[in-house]
Amino acid sequence: MKKLMLIAALLMNAGLASAQKYAYVDMEYIFNKLPAYKDAEKQIEALTTQLQNQLDQEHAKLQQLYSDYQNEAARLTPDQKRQREDQIIEREQQYKEQQRLYFGPEGHVAKHREALFAPIRKQVNDAVAKVAVAGGYAFVLDKSGGAPIVYANPQYDLSSQVLQQLGIK
Repeated sequence: MKKLMLIAALLMNAGLASAQKYAYVDMEYIFNKLPAYKDAEKQIEALTTQLQNQLDQEHAKLQQLYSDYQNEAARLTPDQKRQREDQIIEREQQYKEQQRLYFGPEGHVAKHREALFAPIRKQVNDAVAKVAVAGGYAFVLDKSGGAPIVYANPQYDLSSQVLQQLGIK
């Protein structure tokens, strides 16, 4: 009896699954067509370059400090050597902390990136949802996101409809 109920449940689920419509979009393609996304990428690139230049300047100062120490080490007393070494170590730690604050997972660039891209992602996701609801699709997969799609029939690609929903030609 249990086997019969299990088979009936599986057949019902199989029947429901076959009635559902599936589609996919290429989010990478969609994002690359959005001017706001391109502008955000440019802003992040400019910020990254600016912060990297600041780090490069700090690194050059650190290298100069170390080079000066090496050149003068023979003339320094042990206390002066220890003091200079401590100074170099402290500057290295400050440099590494600055790197982390700028480029770490919770750093300035990551926060700025999230602030810029979150509204764009929301806008695209809302457009995908509208297209999916209008088309009666149960699932919409992202072809570019590394989803395990081995084959995708272009007939079910909603990317152009999502772009139309976003007002992009």
